[in-house]
Amino acid sequence: MERAADELRKVEGDNVTVSCDGSWQRRGFSSKNGLATCLTVSKKVPAKVIDTEVLTNYCDGCSKIKARKTGKDLENGMENHAKDCRKNYSGSAGGMEPAGMVKIFRRSEELYGMRYTGYLGDGDSKSFRTVAEADPPVYKDVGIQKLECCGHVQKRMGKRLLDKINQCKGKVYQHGNKKVKGIGGAGKLTKAAVKRIQGHYGEQ
Repeated sequence: MERAADELRKVEGDNVTVSCDGSWQRRGFSSKNGLATCLTVSKKVPAKVIDTEVLTNYCDGCSKIKARKTGKDLENGMENHAKDCRKNYSGSAGGMEPAGMVKIFRRSEELYGMRYTGYLGDGDSKSFRTVAEADPPVYKDVGIQKLECCGHVQKRMGKRLLDKINQCKGKVYQHGNKKVKGIGGAGKLTKAAVKRIQGHYGEQ
């Protein structure tokens, strides 16, 4: 990751754009473990991971101590276990990505001598807003700009149109002088037409 960051800094300078995303061990925002990842963004070098932050709101050791001990024994047990505790996050699974991104952004200057001034995300404004509005600010003298990933826009556009076609199946509409059933199919909104619409949101 150090080599990848150095490669990016040499071609883009100290203020760079990065691609940010999060993932969880399981779906549904019920996961005890999450991951925040930061990748390079440049037309001059391939995309590579430059930083990650793993977060967990669960520690098996803590759970065992709490199940077996009470009172003063519990207090002493937790105190002795503190140095080995695996838990590094308190809160919901949905907040793991924003918390991880703030940590990644805050250490960018110390790690690599770079500031991540461009935030390329997947449309989830919560993580970007948490980083951009962090108190104290991530960077003292420069702001962070949000960029939209055209691939995610394409994906959402296609899904919404196909969902709308399915929702309108069986419904009758007036089109000119005749009535038609649904909005999909020949002469209407076909899958080919959906792909053409998606294409307008692609990278030129």
